[in-house]
Amino acid sequence: MLLVYSDGVSDNLFAKDYIKCFKGMFKQGIITSYGEVADCIARKAYVLGKDSSYNSPFAMGAAASGKRFNGGKHDDITITVA
Repeated sequence: MLLVYSDGVSDNLFAKDYIKCFKGMFKQGIITSYGEVADCIARKAYVLGKDSSYNSPFAMGAAASGKRFNGGKHDDITITVA
């Protein structure tokens, strides 16, 4: 499995959030729709990017650098799953 994505995805999703999009997408050990997985991840990133109360990976990174940033980071969101 290969995921290629823009920073708009990784700024808003933790690794555990990606995994949730794979649940129910397998039939006999084979993924049934790469597009649905990509769409699920993109939608999650979009929704969380607009959530001003979400403690996003970007917000946590900013805090670790001594900067203040609240919520998700609305940014470009692109993902390909193969």
